[in-house]
Amino acid sequence: MADSLNKNQLSQIIAKVNHEFGVQLHTDQFTSTNYSMSSIREILAQRIAETQNDEWTIDKSFVLLQKNIASIKGIAENSITQDSELETLLPRGERKSTLKKLEANTGLKLEILKPNSVMYGILIFLFFACIPFGIGMDWFLSGMVMAVTALLIFILGKTGNELKYKTLGQWAERVTWDNYLKSKKDRLTLDDSQIAAKLEKMI
Repeated sequence: MADSLNKNQLSQIIAKVNHEFGVQLHTDQFTSTNYSMSSIREILAQRIAETQNDEWTIDKSFVLLQKNIASIKGIAENSITQDSELETLLPRGERKSTLKKLEANTGLKLEILKPNSVMYGILIFLFFACIPFGIGMDWFLSGMVMAVTALLIFILGKTGNELKYKTLGQWAERVTWDNYLKSKKDRLTLDDSQIAAKLEKMI
């Protein structure tokens, strides 16, 4: 990798650091247009040390989502509140692409989508209805239907585009809880020299 980093290289490094250290650094925290490899290591080491013991709160999650949604959509941050409707902020047609950008910007896995509830419920009912049918009638036919139904349930789960939450505030609460638990599980307790050594190996 070149000694002078461009924006794309910086984004890749930050994403890797977020994953390896269990922190949430963001590209907009790095405002210089020309970082050297040595300077970015020093800055990253400082930011990692500062955030290692940081606690997740609802306010922190809300501000993180608010700031990045506003940036992606090109709207004012103060126009987004905890009561803002997610259907408005994340229109169906651009929902998945916006979430992909949010995940890239925040370093978080934002599992907010679910399958269509009616279709999902019908498939679940059909799957379990095949059990008594198989016992009383035909196990082979029942097994075939169950296999196809299970596949459809899996596909529906992966391609779902419905929102799990109604408002940004509700989503922020979920993000807070998920990342609080993750931070407790994954939190590193490295001193400055250990952070520097690990960064040296990584980048």
